Amino acid sequence: MPVLIRIVECLLQLGFVALLNRRSGHDVWGRFSIWDGQLYAQIAHHGYPTSIHIDAAGQLTSGNNLAFSPLFPALIWPLSTITRLDITAAAIAISWISGCALSVCVYLLARDAAQSRQAGYLACALIGVLPMAVVLQMGYAEALFAALSAAAMLAATRNRWWLAATLAALAGAARPIGYVVVAGLAVYGLLAIRSAAVPEEDGPAAHLNPRRPPGLLTLAALCAVGLSGTLGYWIVVAIMTGRPTGWFYVERVGWGTHFDGGRKRLAIRLVHRHAADRTSRATHRIRRDPAYRVGRHGR
Repeated sequence: MPVLIRIVECLLQLGFVALLNRRSGHDVWGRFSIWDGQLYAQIAHHGYPTSIHIDAAGQLTSGNNLAFSPLFPALIWPLSTITRLDITAAAIAISWISGCALSVCVYLLARDAAQSRQAGYLACALIGVLPMAVVLQMGYAEALFAALSAAAMLAATRNRWWLAATLAALAGAARPIGYVVVAGLAVYGLLAIRSAAVPEEDGPAAHLNPRRPPGLLTLAALCAVGLSGTLGYWIVVAIMTGRPTGWFYVERVGWGTHFDGGRKRLAIRLVHRHAADRTSRATHRIRRDPAYRVGRHGR
């Protein structure tokens, strides 16, 4: 049933995209492989660049693709070779398969947590109603990352801690934010240890009560394994670029993105809030204007 729910969601989203695309004159399938999808296809077909090149203006003209993690393009070429699909179709197929796996994992997590199949089915359905859920069936790595992340958490709830750490590492090899999965595993592991130590406690950790909770040292080792996917690729990029922070350099120079501790997001929120306050004050002044009141009551 979770797979069926996911397939129905994909077909509905495909129909909606086709409806929006009917006047554009572009191929519908092409919409599912634009932007990053084309770059993933290039990596799958030609591999990664072996170095970076910067022009006189300080712009990165070669090596931009090093910003993309390797697991997703590494799966595209073998699937294309085995199934005779072209690179683009193979990338989309991986996303569809990953989406089905994600649906199954989310169903099991929700079912076990709520002790209800209906809760599991609802959780599956909610995957497809997210604003950007259509990305999960594009030729992007998001569906693969989400599936591996959910599988890692599911393995942890089943006391398969080393499997969970391995899946977290694979998630980090699919997307550079694999550390988020490791953080989730660390929190869950700490709650599991606490729940095992105080089994009679009622509270957020009471339902965990795992049979074999990891020790603190084991949990630290699990987190190290989980981080190896992301950190391993960053080390490879550092060697290829000759820069210790090579991956971050490619992101900043090649794509204009970097970690700033949330300062830009905070600034955007403050600007929007200031604009909203000014609009509210202006609206209040207009409504207090006698001319506005006369015109409104005169209609």
